[in-house]
Amino acid sequence: MILIIAEPFDMAALWLHARILESGGMSAKVVTPAQLSYALSIAQYLGSPHDDIAFRLANEETIRMRDVAAVINRIVTVPQAHINQAPEADRNYASSEIPAFMLGWLGAL
Repeated sequence: MILIIAEPFDMAALWLHARILESGGMSAKVVTPAQLSYALSIAQYLGSPHDDIAFRLANEETIRMRDVAAVINRIVTVPQAHINQAPEADRNYASSEIPAFMLGWLGAL
């Protein structure tokens, strides 16, 4: 599968997704940065015979990186709306950790 990470209004990403599907050579999926950032669970497996990362999305679908042949990253911003609900004392820490966390799992992809 080819994983395309893009906003839902990213017309170039949607066009690419359609072309990949039309080619019939490989499956493709578009997921938004928010879907990944707000996943029900994110598990990263290190040190096993095959490192892997798995996202269980809000719709209960699981995306495992071992099933992904290529990633097209069109992320423009890091979703942080949920940080506004954190206690004020934790917001600065969370604001710096969320982008670091996202870079970590992007690196794992």
